[in-house]
Parts: sequence; C-alpha cells; structure tokens
Amino acid sequence: MLRGMAENARRGFCNGGPTPFGYRRSKITVGAVQKLRFEPEESETPVVQRVFEMAASGLGAKEMVKVLNRDGITTRVGERWGKTTVNKMLQNEVYTGTLVWKGKGDEVIRTPNAHAALVSREDFDRVQNLLIDRQSKVRHPRTVNSPYLLSSLLHCRACGTSMIGCAAKSGKFSYYQCNNGLRQDPQVCRGGWIPKHKIEGFVIDRLKDKVLTDENLTTLVRIVNEEMTLLSGRRQQRLQEIDRTLDSVKQKLLKYYVAFERGTLSDEDAAPRIRELRTEQTRLQRARDEAAADLEETGPRELNAQQVLGYVKDLKTLLSKGTLMEQRSFLRSFVKKIDFEPGILSIEYTIPPPKEGAEAAEREVLSIEHYGGRYWV
Repeated sequence: MLRGMAENARRGFCNGGPTPFGYRRSKITVGAVQKLRFEPEESETPVVQRVFEMAASGLGAKEMVKVLNRDGITTRVGERWGKTTVNKMLQNEVYTGTLVWKGKGDEVIRTPNAHAALVSREDFDRVQNLLIDRQSKVRHPRTVNSPYLLSSLLHCRACGTSMIGCAAKSGKFSYYQCNNGLRQDPQVCRGGWIPKHKIEGFVIDRLKDKVLTDENLTTLVRIVNEEMTLLSGRRQQRLQEIDRTLDSVKQKLLKYYVAFERGTLSDEDAAPRIRELRTEQTRLQRARDEAAADLEETGPRELNAQQVLGYVKDLKTLLSKGTLMEQRSFLRSFVKKIDFEPGILSIEYTIPPPKEGAEAAEREVLSIEHYGGRYWV
C-alpha cells in the first residue's frame, strides 16, 4: 500500500489528507480509476498570494495576522487567522506547484509541476530566506543519508544507548559500535562492536524466515481489510453528518428566501444572515466533497491466497534488492528494537498479526560467535 501511495505521489496525485488552503481536490480519470489532484480554489487563491506578498515585503507573521483579521478575511472553517497558520502556509512547498508526500520513516517524495502554482519558486525561496533571517537562532538541520540500515534500531544492551555506524581504514570497513564507548571512552561501556554487513545481512535473513511467512501475510491482509472497513464506516458516518448539517442550512436559507419574498422580512434584516448561511453552505459543500473523495479511497482490499504469496515474494525481493530507503521502511514496520551484547543478539519484533491473547511484540534471542575480539554473526 505504501509503495502504491508513493507511486501515486510521484505521478502528482493526492493520497488523501487535508487540502491546503488555496486549493481544492478534483477528480481525474486515469484509465479505469479516478485520481485526485489539487486545483486552485478561486476564492482562496488571492489570500495565499497576498500572504506571500506581505511576507516578501518584510512583514512578520504577527503583522500579517492583524491585517487579515482586520480586513475580515477568515480561514476555510470561518475562524480568525493565527501566527502558526500563517507560518505553516509560508513554509508549505505545495504553493509552488510541488506535491510533497511523506511516507514511512525518512521517505519524502517531491513532485514538481504536479498542479498549478500559486506562488513562483523564486518568490517562495525569497520568503524562506527572510524567515530564516528573522529567526533569533538559526538551526540548520542536517539531512543525513546514512548508509547504515539499522540506525536507530540497534542498541547496546550493556548501557542502553544506540549503536551508531562508524568506518575504519579510510572507509574500507564499516561497523556498528556503542555510542557511549565511541564518543566518550571505551572504558565507559564495553558493549562491543560488530561488522555492518554481517549484522545487516543476518537481520534481513531473519526477517525473511520469521516475518514473511504465508500465515503472517495472510493474517496481515485480513487485519488491513478490517481496518479499511472500519475506516470506511467512519468516513461514511462523517459524510452522513455533513449531509444532515448541509440540509439544515439549506432549510434555513429557504425559510429566509420565502420570508423575504412574502415581504415579512426586510432586505436589511435578511441579507447579513443569508450571507452567513451561504458561507457556511459553501464550507460544508467543500467538506462534503472531500469526505466523499476520502470514502472512495477506503474500499476494502480483498486478496486471495495467490496474491498473498505474490506479496511474500515481492517483499523478500525488496529486502534483498530494494533501495536503502525501502529496506529501512520495511524494518521499521516489523522490528521494534535490536539489542546487542557480546555473544548475543536480541531482535524484538512488532509483528502486526499477533495471536489471540499474545503480546504484540515478540523477542527472539540469537547467539553470536566470538573470534579474535570481533563478533561475527
């Protein structure tokens, strides 16, 4: 499912979730299925552009909020603007026409020109530089494309800290070593170290044999189908609630129209309330369209045995030949923690289909042989 959503994002289509202010979701027929793509919302586009223009002119979020609220401009749900909302808008790359989808773990997919841009890339980058300059303390986040598959999963059992990847002989050899022992002093923790390729290969082989079984995948598919059914039911309920509220607003509007036509209510008295109700009607209709689109995406995926076997084969191939990002995503889905101590490796699984009455996590303890001061799996 994650891989399907990732491919969807690469093609510039939405995977559900909230629609950014300034856009609406529209349906596009691709082959035999319907996809969702962002399109500018005419009533909101000028607001987005105005916010970026104010930011480019040097106004801070606090001043921009005052201007928007002073002019009676509200958010999509009819609320007053706040600094957090404005700052999030200014930092959202979607307004350059780029679709950004965050997958599992560190996976981020950016698809330029996925939809119409409301702000040029030049203006967006200029605003980002101004935001950085305005910060009292600038922190430049490091994006570490670590080649170590077990980063954040592998821990030293002796002291509980993470084991981090390190290289030796000018990068010729790579190892995992206790962070305390490496950063401070080997005397602080003698948790040991272990060759990178040995332990990574061993863990991958264990996952193939332990997790990717026909029984596990069959149960996992059943659970996914049940969850999708529940989610579909909740979304159906949400759609019905919106329909009831929308009908109520329509009935209220009808009463005002009838009273106005009969002359029992003056234009001065009716106009303000009618405007409020029509604004609410527009908001509810947009919410209904999004709820209906979400509902279409949550049909249960009923799979047969052959499809499950195909998934098993596919995932085993991914573990062996997939990209580092794909392998990491898989590991974090099925492995909670890996503890290492001299002679012993302990893998704690978070296997999605636990047996009835059993704990969700299952720990497997394995022995490691010791040769000449090194721990070889």
